[in-house]
Amino acid sequence: SSCSGLTGNIPELPSSLTNASSMFSSCSGLTGNIPELPSSLTDGFYMFFACSGLTGNIPALPVGLTRGSKMFYFCSNLTGNIPELPSSLTEASFMFANCPKLTGDIPELPTTLTKADNMFFQCEGLDGTISNSNLGNTQITDTSSMFHNCSKLTGNIPGLPSTLTNASSMFEGCSNLTGNIPELPSSLTGGHSMFKDCSSLTGNIPELPDTLKNGYCMFEGCNLLSGSAPIMPSSLTSYADMFAGTQVTNDGSWPNDAW
Repeated sequence: SSCSGLTGNIPELPSSLTNASSMFSSCSGLTGNIPELPSSLTDGFYMFFACSGLTGNIPALPVGLTRGSKMFYFCSNLTGNIPELPSSLTEASFMFANCPKLTGDIPELPTTLTKADNMFFQCEGLDGTISNSNLGNTQITDTSSMFHNCSKLTGNIPGLPSTLTNASSMFEGCSNLTGNIPELPSSLTGGHSMFKDCSSLTGNIPELPDTLKNGYCMFEGCNLLSGSAPIMPSSLTSYADMFAGTQVTNDGSWPNDAW
C-alpha cells in the first residue's frame, strides 16, 4: 500500500488469498493488466485503489467476493466492460468510481448489495443501459452519486430499491437517460440533485414521499419535465431550485424559490 515507486507488472496472486484489502492501494507506478483474481478472494476493499497505470480489462470477479468498495477506484486507464458481479457482493461503494474508460452496460446488481454510493461515479465511458441492472430488487439504502456524470448511459431508469433513504445526486448529469422518472421509495429522505441535468427525461414528476427532507436542485435542468408540481411534503426543509429549468408549473402551494 502506497508504494508509489514500485514499477512493472503485478505478478500472479496466491491461489489461497482471501483478504487483499489495500494490497496495491496507491501503487500508481504499476503497469500492465490486473492478474487473474483467486477464486478464494472475499475481501477486495481498496485492493487496486489509484492504480492509475494499470491497463486492460477488469478480470472475472471471484464468486465469493463480498467487499468490493473502492476496489478499482481511480483506476483511470482500465478499459472494456464491467464484468459480472458476484451474487455474494454486499459492499460496492466507489467500486468503479473515476474509471472513465470503462464501457458497456451496468451489470446486474446482486440482491445482497447494501452499499452502492458512488459505485459508478464519473464513469463517463459507460455507454449502455441500466435497465437490466436489478436495481429495484436490491437492499441498498444509500445510492448517492451512484451514476453521477455517467452521461453516455441510455434507456430508462429502472425501479428503485424500496429500502432507499439517500439518493442525492444519484443520476446527476445523466443527460441521455430517457423516459419517465420511476416511483420514488416511500422511505426516501435525501434527494438533492437526484435528477439534476437529466435533460432527456420526459413526463411528469412522480409523487414525492412524505419522508423527503432535502430536495434542493432535485429536478433542476430537466427541461422536458412538465405538468403541475406534486404535493409538497410537510417534512421538506430544503427545496431551493428544485424545479429550476423545468416546464413544471406552480399551483401556488410551493415557494417561488423552488423554481
